[in-house]
Amino acid sequence: MFQLWVQSRNLCEHRAQGQLHTEVTWYLLPLFGWLAENWDPLFHEHRLPEPIEITSARPAYLQGLRATLGDSGPRVEHRVEAWQRW
Repeated sequence: MFQLWVQSRNLCEHRAQGQLHTEVTWYLLPLFGWLAENWDPLFHEHRLPEPIEITSARPAYLQGLRATLGDSGPRVEHRVEAWQRW
């Protein structure tokens, strides 16, 4: 069983078949594996990105694509759509 509390709220609390459940019952090994893989980004702060001077949203969007996927243009936008669907 698993409970996740954030700011004194149980995020796992739910109702099923008219009964209140305060935990989720499931296989925990995949959850612990995911936590182990993502420990650093979840629990450690990273340096904020450098400020950029861009006058509109489109160039900022394309600059973000270049930063994460290494290129810009329609080809990269197609890759981003596939990435976001995942």
